Amino acid sequence: MVQLSISSVQREDEGIYQCLASNDEGDWAQASAQLAIGAFPPHLKETFSRQVVHPGSSVSLKCLASGTPLPHFTWTLDGFPLSPVSERYFLGQQQQTGHDDLVVAHLNITHVRVEDGGNYKCVAENRVGRVEHSANLHIYFNSMAV
Repeated sequence: MVQLSISSVQREDEGIYQCLASNDEGDWAQASAQLAIGAFPPHLKETFSRQVVHPGSSVSLKCLASGTPLPHFTWTLDGFPLSPVSERYFLGQQQQTGHDDLVVAHLNITHVRVEDGGNYKCVAENRVGRVEHSANLHIYFNSMAV
């Protein structure tokens, strides 16, 4: 008996597998099986880095994640959740065009204030798992970083 084993199944392993068998008399047989991957935890593909900006400038932070089902993003500043609706900043997320399993999330701040400085975290989560990334935003004001 011949057996195919896949250890540590990855999304790339999904597909149709075929087995062909023959004997010395010229008889042959074939069988196929489809491997469908149901769910994967989020995986960050792109993240933002530490930034130093002056008050009044604009900042855009971006996280890109894959996962099945598609992950949903939340953002925090110094451990406190950012509201999805605000006059001070814009939070958005959308499925990336041309990719069934990628979501891009943005946090855009126009006219940065000193109080916008701190540790920003994006969290991507689906029913199978969670992944997060954080980096600091420093506001350079009066020759001192805040």
